[in-house]
Amino acid sequence: MSIDERPANFYLGKKYDLERHQLLDEPLLYDARDLTTHGVIVGMTGSGKTGLGITLLEEAALDGIPALIIDPKGDLTNLLLMFPQLRPDDFLPWVEAGAEGDSPVQAASRLAKEWKNGLAQWGIDGARIQRLRDAADYTIFTPGSEAGQPVNILDALRVPRPAGEPDAQVDAENQTEKIQGIVSAILGLIGIQADPLRSREHILLSHLIEHAWRAGKDMDVAQLILGIQDPPMRKLGVFDLDTFFPPKDRFELAMALNAILAAPSFESWLKGEPFDVGSFLRAADGKARHSIFYIAHLSDAERAFFVALLLQQVRSWLRAQPGTSNLRAVLYFDELFGYLPPYPSNPPTKTPLLFLLKNARAYGLGLVLATQNPIDLDYKALTNAGTWFIGKLQTQYDKDRLLEGLQTVASEAGAALDREQLKEYIGALSPRVFLYHNIHQPPPFGFMSRWAMSYLKGPLTKPQVRRLVWGDATASAPPAPARATTSSVMPQLAPTIEQYYLPPQAPAGTSQAAVAHLPAPQPPLLPAPAKEAAEPASHPDTVLATVQPVAPVTYTPHILGMATVTFDERKSGIRYSQTYARLLAPGENVAALDWANSEDLSLERKDLQHAPLPGARHAELPGGLATAQKMNALQKSFVQFLYRECKLPLRKNATLKIIENPDESERDFRERCALSARAGLEAEQQKIKAKFGKQLDKLAERLQKEQNDLSVEQRELESRKHEELWTNIESLASLIGIHIGRAYRPISTAVRKRRQTEVSAADIEQSKQTIETLKQQLAQLQQDMNTDLQAARDKWVRALDDVQESSLVPRKSDIQVEAFGIAWKAE
Repeated sequence: MSIDERPANFYLGKKYDLERHQLLDEPLLYDARDLTTHGVIVGMTGSGKTGLGITLLEEAALDGIPALIIDPKGDLTNLLLMFPQLRPDDFLPWVEAGAEGDSPVQAASRLAKEWKNGLAQWGIDGARIQRLRDAADYTIFTPGSEAGQPVNILDALRVPRPAGEPDAQVDAENQTEKIQGIVSAILGLIGIQADPLRSREHILLSHLIEHAWRAGKDMDVAQLILGIQDPPMRKLGVFDLDTFFPPKDRFELAMALNAILAAPSFESWLKGEPFDVGSFLRAADGKARHSIFYIAHLSDAERAFFVALLLQQVRSWLRAQPGTSNLRAVLYFDELFGYLPPYPSNPPTKTPLLFLLKNARAYGLGLVLATQNPIDLDYKALTNAGTWFIGKLQTQYDKDRLLEGLQTVASEAGAALDREQLKEYIGALSPRVFLYHNIHQPPPFGFMSRWAMSYLKGPLTKPQVRRLVWGDATASAPPAPARATTSSVMPQLAPTIEQYYLPPQAPAGTSQAAVAHLPAPQPPLLPAPAKEAAEPASHPDTVLATVQPVAPVTYTPHILGMATVTFDERKSGIRYSQTYARLLAPGENVAALDWANSEDLSLERKDLQHAPLPGARHAELPGGLATAQKMNALQKSFVQFLYRECKLPLRKNATLKIIENPDESERDFRERCALSARAGLEAEQQKIKAKFGKQLDKLAERLQKEQNDLSVEQRELESRKHEELWTNIESLASLIGIHIGRAYRPISTAVRKRRQTEVSAADIEQSKQTIETLKQQLAQLQQDMNTDLQAARDKWVRALDDVQESSLVPRKSDIQVEAFGIAWKAE
């Protein structure tokens, strides 16, 4: 088949009949201009989400459209694995032994054939891959590391330079927004989630940066720390500075920031390519760049810090651009989980993302946001997304949450959504098959993504990134030592086996404060010469952290397994992730290793080091341990161990359908139960009162009517008695011939009056009986209602006490290995 290569037509795949599960011979050509209204890709692991994202970025590159690519997991580094000749030798450096036991050479040959045939089925040959390689410059940036191209974050603190002829008011607004974003990112790095309007830390740092910029001076972290201790202003608002933010508290903030600055590894954040969005998007010769920001090696706080800075820089760059309706550039975010959560969560990345989603369209910047977790998304923020690529989802809960989110998006946009039809479509999806929902091209339909031109190796590790960026010579050479040591040479292992150094461990029962004063391990060794430690600032009044010398130690090898286990309770909506770290001593018999004999570690991924302490020596590895095959088997057994042993104990109230939240105290759980029971009781009591209330009202209305009728009848009876008396007198007078001045009344009239009086008297008696009956019925009905109300009260009291112990267990697919390899433990 021939491919339509017209500009702005992204060849993403072919249409797919979701009802007949049949691939159609009709290409899906996505109009690049539609991407200015942004796109969202949702799909579980194995859905083809990453392949679709890479395919979209390939088409953008072929069209000369630059891209900023945020890669939290390392998947999008695969964009550099493009092999126009599709030779086995091209694949060989990136493959291991095959699943069937074939050698790397055999696996590479099989992959080359598979990729060539797969591309041919979609009308793609090596010439198109070559055009893709030539169409853009590809760079992998590794902030905080020199494995790839480092990024100098100091540019973010430099005075903004106006471009063109900006309006002064807009410049001031832009500057304020930029300062807020920078300060939020810095405070997030030290674990402070600050409100720009309420946090004194945020207010102080913002004033320090603003003061420097108004004076035309660049700011850096060291100057920021000094400014915290001795600010150039004496008042903040109407309060004296020391009242608003006492010196003791400012010193603690300065020390927290200084701990970051003093870390030797922080030096890598201050070198490399300038933090300039324009240069990230275009080379000096104007050629499009695809800049991949690999952040898989960073801690969560460091990732949020860098992403927030990057998004803030994009925001500032955007304001300096002229408007356009065409796609100028793409910002691709591979995993959105945690960066755009629903209200009330507000990480430092959320505000700039919201701004870009609302305003980037006018400047031709298209955002593509991908996630495998449709639960933790602010769907109201995504109402600006015009294109949705929905892939296979893992659970019904994920599907329902996505449909709810899409319903929110549709309602916010004032559009109609056929939820039942979408639900049917989503249920029919298979790997690489997506539901395509484009507001510019309704209605939704299915399509299958084409074969990616890049080799989808999967997430690359930091050593693999180093080899990809700097070549085999750099990768094979041992890292330059950070300082001279007398330690033995680190054992040489297979390239796929990671090695870690455990931080010094405090004895059992040691407080966290004591642990903080233990000597710090050395930083990771860098591939290029690096300073031995951070240079102390030349300010005598600044206290800097120092690394205390430690006695020579001997490292013994262990096997470290670290994984994030997610417990997912769909019915109650609980989704909780917990990191487990286990350390297994190898012993003499490697074949008999059992994770049941491992010890638990209170350790996070960021605590792991990659270089030994000075003067350290390494014990010998047991035979047979340092092979990729053995380590792969141990990793599988580690996952199996966690699957078997990991449980999340939770209290559960089956009657109230409430399950304890992770980290929730028993008091808080029971308080939630009490609130739920109270709400249930009040609702049921309302129903009971409504049910009996209608009957009580009817009876009360009848009683009132009967009482009113009785009053009328009693008055009527008195009137009839009076009239009967006069009639009798008149009849008697007529009999004896006495004229009393009234008309003559015959005897029959007197008889009739007497009968009417008797009838009235009988009616009154009947009314009295009816009234008594109604009063009894009212009393009985009131008693019945009170009985039902008490029964409801007793029922909800019993429900409140129905608390049982339960536990959640994970699925194997919810166990994500974060780190695995040889761990060196100081003895």
